[in-house]
Amino acid sequence: SRRGFEIDGCHFSHIIDPRTGYPVNHIVSATVIADNCMTADIAATCLSVMSADQGTIFIESIENVQYLLISEDGSIRQSQNWRGNTSIAHD
Repeated sequence: SRRGFEIDGCHFSHIIDPRTGYPVNHIVSATVIADNCMTADIAATCLSVMSADQGTIFIESIENVQYLLISEDGSIRQSQNWRGNTSIAHD
């Protein structure tokens, strides 16, 4: 959620939506725990680009993956097997 760049006081994500060529802005944070770092990185990037609904359907199709997804509106989605801390601190 902290990575990216700022222009004229507006923060932009470091993740670019390949469909539009613009930075994504609907997902604030996508955290993924997987069996290996490559799977976790790819899955987190996909979650960031897809809509929250599409992303959760996609990520739940991958075995042994946990996720925590925070949308721009503050809504939080997490996998049933999420082991992380469920109390999220917002800045």
